[in-house]
Amino acid sequence: MSGLAPAIGAFELLFASRGEWIRNIAILTKLYQIYDDVEYACAGGKVISQNQLDEFHGRIQGALHSSIPDKNEKELQRGDNPESEPGPSERVIG
Repeated sequence: MSGLAPAIGAFELLFASRGEWIRNIAILTKLYQIYDDVEYACAGGKVISQNQLDEFHGRIQGALHSSIPDKNEKELQRGDNPESEPGPSERVIG
């Protein structure tokens, strides 16, 4: 039974890193799509308008911001739950 805890910990680590890997691949794919669109817009020496630049910038920012987990997701990853009892290190003695 004591050998089970390290094995479970290893599996949790494997699956957590797999989730990050999948998220990063999705973001990289979005950035490559934007790059392809910029390259196409510039093809043949065309000048990109300010509106197009703003649109590309917004898409890049959106892709990069999607890489930052929202507050609720971070709390779940840490195990925070406002409805649960505080852990031993969080209890106030007094």
